[in-house]
Order: sequence, then structure tokens, then C-alpha cells
Amino acid sequence: MTLSRRRIAAATGLVALLAAAGVVVAVRASRSGGPPVEVRAAGRAGPDTGGDFEPQPGDRSEPAPAPPSSLSTTTTARPTTTTLRPTTTTAPTTTTTAVACAPAAPVYSLALLRRPDGNGWSGGANPALERTNDGGRTWTAACLPADAVTGAGGIYGIAFTADGRRGWATGGAGGHPVAFRTVDGGDHWLAGALPAGLTGSLGSVAFVDDRQGWTVGSQMGTGPANAAGGYVLATTDGGVTWTAQPSPAPVARLSRIVFADAGHGWAVGVSADGGPAVIATADGGAHWALQTLPAGVTTVHDAGFADALHGWVVGATPAAAGQDTPGAVLTTADGGATWTVQAAPHRELWSLAVVDGSTLFAGGAHSLWSSHDGGATWSEQAFALPALDSVSFTDARHGWVTHSMFSTVCRTDDGGQTWAASDVRPGSQGTAACLPG
Repeated sequence: MTLSRRRIAAATGLVALLAAAGVVVAVRASRSGGPPVEVRAAGRAGPDTGGDFEPQPGDRSEPAPAPPSSLSTTTTARPTTTTLRPTTTTAPTTTTTAVACAPAAPVYSLALLRRPDGNGWSGGANPALERTNDGGRTWTAACLPADAVTGAGGIYGIAFTADGRRGWATGGAGGHPVAFRTVDGGDHWLAGALPAGLTGSLGSVAFVDDRQGWTVGSQMGTGPANAAGGYVLATTDGGVTWTAQPSPAPVARLSRIVFADAGHGWAVGVSADGGPAVIATADGGAHWALQTLPAGVTTVHDAGFADALHGWVVGATPAAAGQDTPGAVLTTADGGATWTVQAAPHRELWSLAVVDGSTLFAGGAHSLWSSHDGGATWSEQAFALPALDSVSFTDARHGWVTHSMFSTVCRTDDGGQTWAASDVRPGSQGTAACLPG
């Protein structure tokens, strides 16, 4: 890998970080004297332990003391004069450390986040994270810290603050979960510190402000859904550090999480007996409890809430012999205390985007379903992609969809009347068709 470097002249006692063309450069002043000495290391970025690219609340920067000047002090008790001479200072020693980015060879699109301005992100296998600044027409791989990417994996969750400055991406690499964060709109990414001993991968991620967030994951294993237990992680420092929250014991896997506010959240996955699982909290994750689902629902894949009371879950019901697996839309008006089956599309549903209390989009097998009356009625649009595993809409007209085994992102700016496709692999000409023949 070709590494390009930039340097930042650092004042004594300060550390500055920047990334340029795949390299993060750290420059710090040394306490020792003598001529400047520069040490370069094409090293790797370990988990972030609190450094940031911009000041955090509570950070303080004290001014450096000025060098003493020549002062003359005369005492009246004795007719003598004492002169304080200036201390001789030498130039500080600087150390420059070049940190490599993980190799970026994006393949597949596993997670989408469209922003209201039409730009946004796609998380892919490798793992890789791609950004578009032209409305989804072309994609550029972001620089993820090499030391955190220890093997094959993927990015399955993406979240950003409303202003687009702070963001988070979650997934797995080399059999271990990874959680990245940015404070400059995605120009630079840092790895957050996760609890020790976790295996597997993280699913989606949810933040209610720039400090409080949650993500879910599953330990590797041979139980239901090839997992050995789902877990919930939380952060109160913007993703610098993550801690485990208690989750119900009989949950084998958790894959998607959503929060309506700082107190109310829900996560979906697979129970210990292989059935559907929805867990909920009303106190920010201090306590999680299983919710009761209607009989006949076999799988839940995604959830979305318009507020702390009104929400939806999508999944499947049992299939008849030789038939496609039917879908299911569940709804609640009391925060999940009770769930009812609102709709039963003829195909399984894999993903959900809740724009508001009226406008919903659900990705299914060979189809995109939409509702503009809170889920009372649904319309189906056929797709060429086998299943829409991720959907991201910012309003009733603008959205993206993708399938996890393709590198194609399909976009619409007219509510689905027309679609255009792009490939997240830079320079690729292999874009799959969005709509049938």
C-alpha cells in the first residue's frame, strides 16, 4: 500500500491527528531537549481510548507558560541587586507516527444510510464503508483503522447525527465485533473500545444524540441462527467506549435495534428456542424484557418506531408446502406491550424504514412494499433483486434499497416510479438491474 503523509507542527504538550490518503499522522512534542528527531512508523491504529478530532464537552486546553524574561528585583533591607536570568530552551523533539488504513476492497452492500441531502453511506463486506457525495451515483471507500480490521467481515449498521458530523458504523472483522466512529462527517474514523471477550459481529446501531447510543450483537456459536447468545452494548461518550447491558437470557441472536428516545428502545432477533424475539427497554437499557408476539409469527427481521408508543416489526409466517414464505407486519400502539398482525404480504419481509407515523417502506423477497396510512394498506413493487435486505428512505419520495449479496444500490427520487442503479465497487461496470426485465 502506498502511504502519503502530512505533518502537523505540534506545540509543546499537544497532540494533533489527521488522515490523508489512507494515513493518520500523529505529531507530538517530546519532553527531551536537543535537535528535532523524527520517528516514523507505518503502524496500525488500535482501539480509540478517547482521542478526538475536535474538542469534546469538558475538554480543557491550558495556555503554555511564557518563557521568563530578564527581571531585576531590588530589596530594601540590603543594598544588593539580584538578577534573574532567562532559562535557555531548546527546540522540542517531535515524533511522527504514520498509521495505515485497512485495505479497502468493497464488495456487497449490507447496510444503507441515506441523508436528507441525497448523500450518504453503504456498509459492505471486507469489511468496508463507502461514501457517496453525488446522491448515490458513485462511491468512495472510507479509511478504517487497519488494526481493528483483523480479517473478513462486514459493516451492518450505520448511524449519523442530524447535522452529519458525528457518525458510527458497526459490524465484525476476523470473528470479532468492531465499532467505528467519526466526528468530522466521515473524513476520519476511529475504533471504539469494546468489552473484552466478545466474538461474532455487531448488527445495527442507534443514537439519540451525539453521546448516547446502543448496538446489538451475537456471540459465535452453534445454537439457533448459528449463535450462542445475543448482547446489547451501550455508550454514553459518543462511541469512545462501549459497555455491556443486561439482556434476557433466552435470546440467541440480536440483529437490529431502534430507539425512539433516550429511554425507549427495542431490539429484534432469535430466541433461544429458535423462534422470533423482540426485547424492549423503558429505562435506556438498564433493564430489557422479552415482549409477547402474536401466535403464528415465525421470524422477525427488523423494527421501526415513530415515537415511544407507535411502532412496527416485519418478518414472516409459516410457508405452505411449495409456496413462498409469507410476510408479516406487526404493529403496536402501546410501546410493544401488545402486538397485533397488521398485514400479511405474500412474501417474507426483511427490512423496514419508518419515515413517520404514516409513511413506511418494507423490503421483501423480490419486492418493495410501501404504506402511506400507517400500515393500514400496502402496495407492492416488484424488484429484480432477490430480496431487499436494507432500505433507507428520508421521505416519501427519496430512498435507497439493496440486497446483501449484490454490490448494487438502487435509488429513487420519485417514490419508486423510477429507479437507477449504482455499484459500490469503485469503477465497476457490473451493476445489477433494479427492476424486472
